[in-house]
Amino acid sequence: MKKESRVLAYGVLGDYIVLATYRRDFLEELFISQLLTYDLEVYIRDKINTYSEITYIVPCTEGKYNARFKSFRVIESGDQLTYREKYCKIITLILCLLEVSKSTPPLSGVLISDLDRCLSRGVNT
Repeated sequence: MKKESRVLAYGVLGDYIVLATYRRDFLEELFISQLLTYDLEVYIRDKINTYSEITYIVPCTEGKYNARFKSFRVIESGDQLTYREKYCKIITLILCLLEVSKSTPPLSGVLISDLDRCLSRGVNT
């Protein structure tokens, strides 16, 4: 992978999607949304500023062959596990917090206990 390549890491859980774009090791954008019924790739093209610069994707909650974004290349071989570990931690933590917040009363916010629960699960990648 080229050093200047941008990577889109994403995860889906229930009706939520979390997207993060990275350049090298720097998080450039983070986008959290409920899934929509129409083409997700068309939707994020308008929402993510660095969309046209993305080269690779890292699916955090799906297999690499089930990738939802066909315009980008999936990172292959042993690099895939390395990049999943590197780029998916924040994605899976946010998805866990969204899942936990569904079981708590509305407007309760994120509690430290929720964060502890998600971290103790071991943010799986």
